[in-house]
Amino acid sequence: MEKVKRAGEVRETGKIKKMLVVAALFLLPFGLFAKGQQGGREPVVSGEGLDSVESGQLVEITGRVRLVGSMPHPRLVITDESERDWYVVDEEKEKRALEGLDQQFVTVRARVELVEVILANNQVLGIRRIIREIAVIPDKK
Repeated sequence: MEKVKRAGEVRETGKIKKMLVVAALFLLPFGLFAKGQQGGREPVVSGEGLDSVESGQLVEITGRVRLVGSMPHPRLVITDESERDWYVVDEEKEKRALEGLDQQFVTVRARVELVEVILANNQVLGIRRIIREIAVIPDKK
């Protein structure tokens, strides 16, 4: 008799788990919809806020597009007014977004990733700011 009760309890637990999964799947779109009702826009860090930016944040940077390094590994960089270098991730899509803008001042919106640069002797050289998902913001002139 106990085996039957335990088996029934397991089935009940299984039913509860299934009900919770169905409820979560049902409520998930409402949570996403509620986010859209709050504006759905992610905050963008710019200006003075760039000093304390964190990985994963959306940033707006104004600066000069430059090519740094030497062959075979040149890198695209945007150097802002505070002389901070924002390295462009080495992907064709990102390079195309800045194509033809060498040595020009641009404003871009991008997602930043902070990477600690460590030398061979384990000395920390600093933080490299890498940007991806780049969108060039046209001048308002």
